[in-house]
Amino acid sequence: MNGGFRRKWISWPELNVSPEIWPEKVAGELRDREMDVKVQITAVIDKSKQERKTEAEFGDGGVLVTESDIQHMVSKV
Repeated sequence: MNGGFRRKWISWPELNVSPEIWPEKVAGELRDREMDVKVQITAVIDKSKQERKTEAEFGDGGVLVTESDIQHMVSKV
């Protein structure tokens, strides 16, 4: 299993650009993808830090609700 990541190969005809521009187009798309992954990694790290902080404050008993959990629930309302 690949962790939910599906590799999508980009071919020149799909991009609808000239062969001279193709490398720049691909580089831009890869840079965008890189930035998205960095944001996701930061979110996971922040949530982990929040959970550890909460566990340290309140111990290991009961249900753990983080700030991001509350934001998610409020956004659904």
